[in-house]
Amino acid sequence: MTGQNAGRLRTMRIVVVGPTHPFKGGIAQHTTELARQLSRAGHAVTLVSWAAQYPARLYPGELVVPDGSVEVPLTVPVHRVLNWYDPSSWWRAGAKLRDADVIIVAHSNPFQVAAYRALLTSASRGPRVPTRVLIAHNVTPHESGPWQERAVDVLRAVVDLVIVHSEHERVAALEHLPHSEVRLVPLAPHGPAMTGADHVIHQRVWHEGDRVRLLAFGFIRPYKGLAVLLRAMREVPNVQVTIRGECWDDELEAELKTLAVDPELRGRVDYRSGYVSTADIDELFTQCDIAVLPYLEATGSQNTSLALAFGRPVMVSDLPALAQGVTDGVNGRVVPAGDERAWTSALEQLTPRDVKRWTAAITPVDATAAWADYVAAVVTPVAATASQMTGVRQAHVVSDPVSRLAKAEAIAGVLESVTQLMGANILDDGCGSGYIAAHLATRVGPRGSVIGVDQVDERQTSEGYAFHLIDGDLPFAEGSFDVVVSNHVLEHVGSRDEQVRYLTEIHRVLDSNGWLYLAVPNRFRLVEAHYGVPLLSWLPQRGADGLVRRSGKGEWYDVNPVSRRQLHALLTDCGFDPKDLTAEVARRELSRLPGRAARLAGVPASVLNPSMQIAPTFVILAQKS
Repeated sequence: MTGQNAGRLRTMRIVVVGPTHPFKGGIAQHTTELARQLSRAGHAVTLVSWAAQYPARLYPGELVVPDGSVEVPLTVPVHRVLNWYDPSSWWRAGAKLRDADVIIVAHSNPFQVAAYRALLTSASRGPRVPTRVLIAHNVTPHESGPWQERAVDVLRAVVDLVIVHSEHERVAALEHLPHSEVRLVPLAPHGPAMTGADHVIHQRVWHEGDRVRLLAFGFIRPYKGLAVLLRAMREVPNVQVTIRGECWDDELEAELKTLAVDPELRGRVDYRSGYVSTADIDELFTQCDIAVLPYLEATGSQNTSLALAFGRPVMVSDLPALAQGVTDGVNGRVVPAGDERAWTSALEQLTPRDVKRWTAAITPVDATAAWADYVAAVVTPVAATASQMTGVRQAHVVSDPVSRLAKAEAIAGVLESVTQLMGANILDDGCGSGYIAAHLATRVGPRGSVIGVDQVDERQTSEGYAFHLIDGDLPFAEGSFDVVVSNHVLEHVGSRDEQVRYLTEIHRVLDSNGWLYLAVPNRFRLVEAHYGVPLLSWLPQRGADGLVRRSGKGEWYDVNPVSRRQLHALLTDCGFDPKDLTAEVARRELSRLPGRAARLAGVPASVLNPSMQIAPTFVILAQKS
């Protein structure tokens, strides 16, 4: 059975780490929407968020949505466990994510880099390392000092894939995160108002002398170029602007307020700083003619898409991350960033006719299609990597009919020591080549039955038994089988939690007096069972991956064997009463050795039993308790 990899290509366990409700702002909205879209795509998604995100001195505004309303629907489980002041919370959170297939971290602030490094490092210390994806909203911050510009560098060793939203950020990511794959993906629409078709856009009735009404909307920061816009407007009397958003920069706010009362602008600037609620967004866009984004730099913004969704043209700086979706002279105007003269000229040329023509040409962004593309861009490289790994790893299905027949006879002999096979209903869980199931079918007679299941069909024979292709839980009723055979399958199903789920399902489908035959390779065997590399399974995941690659037998170590103690604990926790036959089976194998070597079968139990700690394979008969 190749359970772990086969499952990852279909449904993955994905953890999204970043701000979500009750935190406000575009990053929280995007993180929440990403989790929702991944879940809609069929993945098992969990959100890990912040209980306390920033110290007050770094974030002077209100951190959470003032009225408590949910800006983007929460449709996946959320664990608000990260605290900026408690590094232990970062490590604890990561430790709980070791079963994830993918961890996606939403990064935008250098202050949080240490927390994300600790979380990803902790998550990578399990039996296998999850694929670690960084959504880099800002590889380098908009306003920063030298240490802040290099802060993201500390993530380079714990990140596999970086998603950026602009060419500028792609270049920055290649510089700061050189060992990671970097993918440029357009920012998908997000936020509480991205339902353009649902909005009723009121048509403007123009009168001679009317001014063109501009709207600048969103968090107010120096890099958004509002001072450039206002200075450009001083020579254009037929234009007015509404500015809405939070401003925490006292110097910038003083400058904007001074410009707003400039004699050449008086009465044409409606500036109000503060949080803009979801209910206010519709009214703001309804009352404007054109949305304006005079940014000096940008890594991405949803406001272009938001304006188009509301049926409003856009005047935007010529920054690739910002101007996406805007065609100059068709549905808006693209203006050189930071060029005050160019902005003055563009504003002077605005006419009601232009605004009407641009408005009529607008096609709102298809948010559904954009998110489908975004999710595919995030997930496909991960799935492709898993597929690639599956393709280059050593095959784990044994297809030699001679060895399989010998194994089947040995299994039947062990089972017949505790139960009667004639007339029994047997399940071969992870039947692989099918040879064992086919042999058992010859031992149950006409009143018995044998069913084989696996996540992929790699059968070499189908004689005498039925076969079911499965993906997840067993498709059988409780108590359906007298015997379940699991031969070298448990090590392939994944983490301990997945192993518990696997054994619990077997327990469910077994009859009350049913028996489980379980063979599992020993983690502490001297030579690893599947790759033939000495001491491979002794190593932590990262070391084992490296050794597999150096051996030329694959790209990663895709097996999770267990120790003797771990195996007995697993079976007990899952409701079984295990009987360890490892030493007994070892004696049988030793007795078959040629010549004097067979005498090893007579080694006293006091000597033989301790050596079972490094036995190649554990053989267990476990009865349902």
